[in-house]
Formats: sequence, structure tokens, C-alpha cells
Amino acid sequence: MSRPVFVIYAPDDRDTAEIVAAALVAVGVQPDMDWELDTGGQWSEAMDKALDASDGCVLVLGPDGLGAAGSLDMRLSLARLAGRGAPVAAILLPGASTEDAPLFLQNHPLLDLRQDPDFDGLPRMLRDYFDVRRPALTAKA
Repeated sequence: MSRPVFVIYAPDDRDTAEIVAAALVAVGVQPDMDWELDTGGQWSEAMDKALDASDGCVLVLGPDGLGAAGSLDMRLSLARLAGRGAPVAAILLPGASTEDAPLFLQNHPLLDLRQDPDFDGLPRMLRDYFDVRRPALTAKA
């Protein structure tokens, strides 16, 4: 992949999002995290631009879902990203519900870690998910 994969999470799931980012790096995928954005007070616009510049997205869904990141603007941006064929995956953390995943993700994988509190299966799940999609993403670059 030539461009990063954006990681979106609720504020309470930041520590877990950092674990996800490290797992992405371990499987050869460059993560982009929202705390790296210079929003200039325009968080929604900055997030939209970051998603447009990404090769995909991973949603980290904990017990509180996406929090403020689940706004209508964010969901529309994510739907547009998925609509252009970019990989969009949701990671279900312990305490999360499948109902926390946006509706447009019905045909996208849910990487289910609800029974894996140590996230032992995360690297394998991410590797399997992105390895299948890597040739198409590389061809777009």
C-alpha cells in the first residue's frame, strides 16, 4: 500500500487503537491516526481529507461504539471511502456489539476480538484481511 490506512476510534479506546496501529505496522500496513491531524479547529474537514488520502480504514469499536467519530459526517465519509472500493474493516473489542458497526459495513468484515481480550488474534486477522486486498490497492497507486 502506498498510502496509509486510517484508524478511527472513540477517545476511551485510544490505548487499544495504538495496539491496532502497531499490529498494522507489523503486517506491513502504514496506519494514520487522528491525533496526528492538524485540524485547525475544523476536525470534520480534516478527518474527511485524511480519509480521502487513505487507502482504507479500520474502525475500532469498543463498548461505546465510535463515540464522536460516529457522527453523520464521519459515517458519510466512511461510506464514500467504502464506495470507492477501499478496504474498511471494523474491529469489535470486548464489550462491543455488532450493532455498533455502521450499516454500510454489512458487506465488510467484522474482525471479532470480543472473546480475545489480549488481542492475540489481531495480527493474523489484519494480515489475512489486508493481504487479500493488497494487490488491488497497490495497482491503484
